Amino acid sequence: MKKLLLQQRAADVKVISLPTIMPYKAWFQQLATTLNFQQVEMPIVLNEMAQQWYWRQALQTALKNSDEPLVNMAAAAVSLNQAHSLETEWGIEVRADEVNPEYTAFCEWRQQYQQLLAALPAWDTPVLATQLQQAIQEGKLKAPAHIVLLGFYSLSAYQQRLLEVCIANGSKVYQLVLHREKAQSIEVYRAEDSYQEMLSALMWAAQYIQRNPTHKVALVVPDLQHSAPQLRRLLTLMFKDTVLDQQWHIAVGRPLSEWGLVRSVLAWFRLLVRFQQGAVVLADVGNALLNAEFAFDSYYRERLAMWDCTLRSGTSVKLSYNAFSDELSKIHPSHAQAFQTSIDTWSMKKRTCAEWVQVYQETLKSFSFPSGFSLNSINYQLCQAFEQAMKAFSVLDEMLPALGADEALSLFEQHLGQTMFQGQRPANVVLDIVGLYEIEGGQWDAVWVSGLTDNVLPQISNPNPYLPIRSQRRAHVMHATPESEMAWATQVFEAILHSAPLVVFSYPSLKGEEILRHSSFLSPYLATQKKLANTAY
Repeated sequence: MKKLLLQQRAADVKVISLPTIMPYKAWFQQLATTLNFQQVEMPIVLNEMAQQWYWRQALQTALKNSDEPLVNMAAAAVSLNQAHSLETEWGIEVRADEVNPEYTAFCEWRQQYQQLLAALPAWDTPVLATQLQQAIQEGKLKAPAHIVLLGFYSLSAYQQRLLEVCIANGSKVYQLVLHREKAQSIEVYRAEDSYQEMLSALMWAAQYIQRNPTHKVALVVPDLQHSAPQLRRLLTLMFKDTVLDQQWHIAVGRPLSEWGLVRSVLAWFRLLVRFQQGAVVLADVGNALLNAEFAFDSYYRERLAMWDCTLRSGTSVKLSYNAFSDELSKIHPSHAQAFQTSIDTWSMKKRTCAEWVQVYQETLKSFSFPSGFSLNSINYQLCQAFEQAMKAFSVLDEMLPALGADEALSLFEQHLGQTMFQGQRPANVVLDIVGLYEIEGGQWDAVWVSGLTDNVLPQISNPNPYLPIRSQRRAHVMHATPESEMAWATQVFEAILHSAPLVVFSYPSLKGEEILRHSSFLSPYLATQKKLANTAY
């Protein structure tokens, strides 16, 4: 956008002040940072992870004498924190005749949660949002002279109020709509199943690029997170030694905790915690032995795998630290010594999150991390992302009290599970594989959208379980009702139709024994739909 602005104004002016372009959440955080500088005694602002931690503490206090404790307290804390934020973000008002047992429990637990925050004192996201709006209204925060909105499907009640306050304080608000031509050619295909559909889409992409070597193509996969592993195998197999060999990119991020390198680190960190509590079950030991790439090269990993096989064939269900240390010394003496040193460092005393990060870094250094891992481009980026994640975890230092080794590691794992990582897109890519969310704003020469069934577009609504459905519907909460899902799906479908001159849609007829139906958005184009033929694969 900045490049486009420079091109348009190059003939008029020689010097131009470029606008700040950022996501809405980044602007919100920027306002919070500015307020923090101006308000000397401003309470601590909790991030989402810290908020969820205090929700868990509130739940534990409220349910300690309950006969029916929550099965998954961590998941409940996430939903409760979301419900608390939704009420402020969407201006949800629950009427007396809408109150249900879930909402009553939510109100009771929220009171306990707010008491914990008041004792610190600290602000969570809803309180911060209210304070920012009030600060702009009172002139403590300067409203921007111009605010330009781009890519907003709809505005929440809070976003509308915030913009109204900015306008009242001198801001001018604009809505930027990018002009893009609608597709000149639209095709629809019906496949027997998703596998045939995917093979056909990949073969179509290869043939299209062969005919148009300078063009860019996109393949849209709604369940890309789930399909990515199979897609990588197919892409590698089908495009080897072709014009598309190494010319494709899957735009899917995975949590850091799911990447092999980080998973390996966590497995060995978990051993350090477990051995301080006594003998460790073989499942945890085996998990570490089979995920040792963070510090062991292929030769030593083979020996660790053989050790795991020996343990599995025995009769023991647990392994003592002495037995583990003795065997590890035979395989890799220096790493056995590093493990011993780390055991001594990882004492069960409580530390702050910043102190635990220092312990984690010292432990990795003692294992010469990442000595056993091939540092190609992706792995190098992964190491950098892991380092940034540790720094981000240390920020919890001022938000949470000191934690024991077990709780700190569990929280660190949760943090890594919520931190997404995706490798950078190479510049020479001609085939982009993206999800439905990534299609917005993109522009290609041809696009194939797969899997467009009636439960994909529109998707099934996902209301928060702790807020009454009628209250969420009245507030028009995004993704909470079928109506809001249909509105969102309409915007997405329009974006697809304007993403390329040629747009191809497809959908599978079967999923196992389940009969699937096409998305209702395809109805105007079904008169010319075709059935996909079987491929050579």
